[in-house]
Amino acid sequence: MSPEACLTGLFRSCSCLSAVLLCYLPMKNRLKYGRKKTLIGAALAMCVIVPLLALIISNRSVGSGILFMPSVVIFLFIYQRTISAPFYQSLAVLVLVSAFFSFISNFSIVYDAFLHPAATIEDYSLQAAIFRFGLSLVLTAVLFWPFSEYGSWLIDHFTIGRVWYIASAVSAVFLAFNFLTVPKRYETLHVNNMAKVFFTVEPMMLILLLLLCWIFYSIVRGMVDLEETRERNRMLEMEESQYRKLQSYMKESARVRHDFRHVIGVLDELLSAGDVEAARQVLTSYRISMPKNEVVNYCEHATLNALLNYYGEAAHQHRIRLRIVAELPEKLPLSDADLCSIVGNILDNAITACLDIPETDRYISLSISCPNEVRFGIVASNSFCGKVRMDGDRYLSTHPEGSGIGLSSIRTAAERYGGTASFRHEEKEFIIGVVIPR
Repeated sequence: MSPEACLTGLFRSCSCLSAVLLCYLPMKNRLKYGRKKTLIGAALAMCVIVPLLALIISNRSVGSGILFMPSVVIFLFIYQRTISAPFYQSLAVLVLVSAFFSFISNFSIVYDAFLHPAATIEDYSLQAAIFRFGLSLVLTAVLFWPFSEYGSWLIDHFTIGRVWYIASAVSAVFLAFNFLTVPKRYETLHVNNMAKVFFTVEPMMLILLLLLCWIFYSIVRGMVDLEETRERNRMLEMEESQYRKLQSYMKESARVRHDFRHVIGVLDELLSAGDVEAARQVLTSYRISMPKNEVVNYCEHATLNALLNYYGEAAHQHRIRLRIVAELPEKLPLSDADLCSIVGNILDNAITACLDIPETDRYISLSISCPNEVRFGIVASNSFCGKVRMDGDRYLSTHPEGSGIGLSSIRTAAERYGGTASFRHEEKEFIIGVVIPR
């Protein structure tokens, strides 16, 4: 095996490092072992894998196409175990990165064809390998920021599996196209206008892939923003509803207080006259006229209290036994919007689940507390029918109209503050635990 063949294999395998980096950029908030440990582990792994891969590639009898699928499967296995993201997300990212680098591979092959018109793809040269390595660095530099910012946002905020699988299929089409258009014999590109056709179609396909990525991000961003707007509007409606009830109660209380002095005067006269029965009737009438307090003081946090009253009323209407204990610290470790988003999604899902079972079995328990100076916790449990749908360790909605993003929103909000959200179910009970460091 010649030194040139070894160098060719080394540069080709080094191009894979850029692909690995791009795969991990969208997962920067999903690394199981932190950025530093992941970086060190990846560096050590590459020190072994790159020379081994270079040795295999430099063997002319082994085609690079044969190595592609086994390499992807092995990397996907390792990739999935170093990140805390669903399989459909890691698959979509890997296939997309592979599709982008397949363009780099094709461009380097065409470059090699112009340098060595009489050669074949098995004679892939050192110059082409260096050219490929350079293009991979350029592509990584161009995609670094979009993958890191937009890609990580998509991973953190969008968890509808079927959409990610569709995205994987679209990327796979581009990947397959590039595999099928690889010229086995370089002289093919020198016949008629094949080179012009290639240099027209390939850049257009690359631009189309970039455009589809942007469209995908824009659509998802719009969907998430719309859902957040709906949630904010729902919160405002809850606050307005509770505000109106509070205002009504205050007006009734003011009226009763205003009438109280007159009642005292009447009672004084009746008791002075010895007419106890008439005084008792006046007291009974006054007690009946007292306003019923429809606003429950669950906690001192005005916005959260309005939210709890809203869902408390909904639970009462559906005959659901509701137990709420809310003990909030003076300084919360998360924003009011995220706190209400977490609690709102918990209660919304719980009430929906309770509607599938008999009224006698319906119950919801919610505890919001700060057990120590280190963490802030939310624990909830509710009865449900026992039927679940899961995608790996992720719960899916069992209702046709359900979006399935309620639990994902809870987890996303918790992780935004370095916390965790856990979900589990027993035979007829669903339990949610949220822990956020203070």
